[in-house]
Amino acid sequence: MSSLGVELDALGGDLPAALEELPVPAVLLDADGVVRWQNRASRELRGDAAGSPFARFVGPDDLERYQEALTHILCRGQPAEFTLDVRDAAGRLVPTQVSSSPIKDGGSVVGIFGLGRPLEKSSGARRVSSEVAASGLTERQQEVLELLAEGRSTQEIAAALSLSPTTVRNYVARILATLDVHTRLQAVVVARRRGLV
Repeated sequence: MSSLGVELDALGGDLPAALEELPVPAVLLDADGVVRWQNRASRELRGDAAGSPFARFVGPDDLERYQEALTHILCRGQPAEFTLDVRDAAGRLVPTQVSSSPIKDGGSVVGIFGLGRPLEKSSGARRVSSEVAASGLTERQQEVLELLAEGRSTQEIAAALSLSPTTVRNYVARILATLDVHTRLQAVVVARRRGLV
């Protein structure tokens, strides 16, 4: 038994009840990504999602990133942290910092436990301005553009945003097309002129 299990037995503690009352939205997904349990904070934010694939709540620009994170956790059996746009009960996309950990039975990953802390747009987690909204860039493309402006490579952007290098290259291609430029450097110059970075 793990030390947490030993300590809970010694205390007589009720971990499920404590998780239910946790003010941060928490979910338990099975190995197929289906919501098996959610705490009160999650139900208040998203409504009752039990039995639904969690992917249903992920914003369209973040679906590939979510699938990559799910695969990473299930295949490698390692915790992961990432940011996704997740739908609330009203259908609005809310930037959410996700901390997740595999649940193992022996050597196999049988599920994922995750905490999702909604981020305030004003916290700097996402750049939102009238210029960005008018640019035609998605929020994810804006994030990639900001990292390009910092001089980050494809690999560095992929690591920072928990994306594959191929996904980053696809975002860069869309940014170049949206800004009507041909190189990353031109994209940064145009973005600076327009106040996007």
